[in-house]
Amino acid sequence: MFGRGFTVNKRIKHLITDFKAKTPRICKICVRGLFLNSSLICVHAPIEEGDDDEKDNFYEDLDQIYEECPQRDIKIIIGDRNAKMRCKNNHWGS
Repeated sequence: MFGRGFTVNKRIKHLITDFKAKTPRICKICVRGLFLNSSLICVHAPIEEGDDDEKDNFYEDLDQIYEECPQRDIKIIIGDRNAKMRCKNNHWGS
């Protein structure tokens, strides 16, 4: 139903130092940089109206994979965090 991943250009494939798929909703890739390395965490968060246990498990897994990143890495969380927009009186807002 879900799945996270990264598309890596073959020119920078040699810079990838690690990949980990934590759950179908969370994965991480580590990229070697010139001065600092980067850890990119791709997520697909459960919706706000979803099951509380599912949301708690998601954020526990996200905390774990974030803490597994090397301390000096630049850490970036990307993906679908299920923000919702609604139209009210022809004005957009959250």
